[in-house]
Amino acid sequence: MSKTTRDLAQERLSAAVQARRFFPRGGYEGLDATGLQVLLVLSLEPDRSVGEIADQLLLTHSSTSHALSLLSERGLVERVSDPTDGRAQRNRLTGPGRALLERYLQRPTE
Repeated sequence: MSKTTRDLAQERLSAAVQARRFFPRGGYEGLDATGLQVLLVLSLEPDRSVGEIADQLLLTHSSTSHALSLLSERGLVERVSDPTDGRAQRNRLTGPGRALLERYLQRPTE
């Protein structure tokens, strides 16, 4: 039975946090392992804050924020105001971000 994109994302994210073995050396389409992990988190749990993403990936707030800035500059992630706290921001995948992640998830693992 074929796995869905969500199933693949969850499987690879879980393994990546433990072993980072699903992330190709040298990155993928210009993204490093952190950028790919952030995209995976946002595909599974949209509208996450920097802190929530950092906690899930066991990364610092600073490195997660930097990764989100790079992803946003490339148009892969958009930042939106938190509806319950106008000072806070939430992050979500854009169409191009979903498309890149789909290509990444469909490639053969190494």
